[in-house]
Amino acid sequence: MKSSVYISWTAMALMLMGLFCWQIQAVQKLQSHKAQAHEQDKINRQVQQLLQTSYDRQTLPDKAQLKAQAKPQKRPSLQTFDAHIPSIWPTEGKLSSLFGMRRHPIAKQQKFHKGVDIANLKSTDIVATADGIVAYAGKKGGYGNAVIIDHGNGYKTLYGHAQTLLVKAGDRVQRGTLIAAMGSTGYSTGPHLHYEITFADEVLDPVQYVK
Repeated sequence: MKSSVYISWTAMALMLMGLFCWQIQAVQKLQSHKAQAHEQDKINRQVQQLLQTSYDRQTLPDKAQLKAQAKPQKRPSLQTFDAHIPSIWPTEGKLSSLFGMRRHPIAKQQKFHKGVDIANLKSTDIVATADGIVAYAGKKGGYGNAVIIDHGNGYKTLYGHAQTLLVKAGDRVQRGTLIAAMGSTGYSTGPHLHYEITFADEVLDPVQYVK
């Protein structure tokens, strides 16, 4: 009986000693983790200070500089009628279709008309409306025989449905230079000139540009 009690007390003592050792190890691990976290936090603060110092040393543009960079291209004043700004009628005849939404004469549905149509007899003279360089002269899909003139400063003009082209790509022209003869080529219901003006690839109403 005494031997059995002695064994029980010995076993219990060993269990208590094991539990005590486990608690000591757990506390040591916790302290180690806290120390590592504290050290990592210290490193993070040092990195943030370095980054902030580097950022503060940068020279950033002020609002005026940013606005100047974002400023859109300014169009030349129409009041000057500069030689490179389209400002005369390209031909004589009847203004048969205006710029904007219209019922397309062939498709029979509402479509945006990018220019104006001027109707007259075949072979009526077509002239350049400003100084420039011929960027294209030839067949151009629904425009038929067409001429495109680059006037510089963002301006271009297009002359479509011509019967005969009298210029070629690369030719220099002046305002009033004869460039084509009116016809009905491409998608057309009769002899007329389709005339467009673009500025920075944006279509404009040609009527607003006539002197």
